[in-house]
Amino acid sequence: MAHSARRARRPKRVLVVCHANQWRSPLAAAALASCGGIEVRSAGFRRRGRSAARRARLAAALLGYDLDAHKSSVVDGEVLAWADLIVYMDSGNRRRLVDAMRLHKVARPYACLGAWCHPPRRRIADPAFVRDLRAFIALMCAIDSAAKELGRSVRVGRLVSSLWERL
Repeated sequence: MAHSARRARRPKRVLVVCHANQWRSPLAAAALASCGGIEVRSAGFRRRGRSAARRARLAAALLGYDLDAHKSSVVDGEVLAWADLIVYMDSGNRRRLVDAMRLHKVARPYACLGAWCHPPRRRIADPAFVRDLRAFIALMCAIDSAAKELGRSVRVGRLVSSLWERL
């Protein structure tokens, strides 16, 4: 399925997905929601009801977000149908997302959050596997910045098709 901005006229509801919905997507969703004017949910491809990872909660708190109440949810037909735009973190997420959309017969535009990094990235690494503190902080800050840039882009209706076709 092609992902095209032409179908994504100024999304009002954004779904942010990552593998377990415990590290990247909760932080990105909190940052995106802080931009205002957008409904945001996050989900993953594993189990429901798990808290955000402790280091993710700490990093989020340093960035001004509270993830203490976060409980993981799973990508399903309901949340896919709810979304106007879906943002994923890496190629594994993308494959699972495309499979889920086929399974639930839902077509939605999607893109990698890395497209809103400076410079753009093809993937957002999983912080669960980053042991170096400086690298971890840099990664969490990159997620925060990219989500805020996405929020600004959505608010002003600046989701260009060339960006979607590139990533």
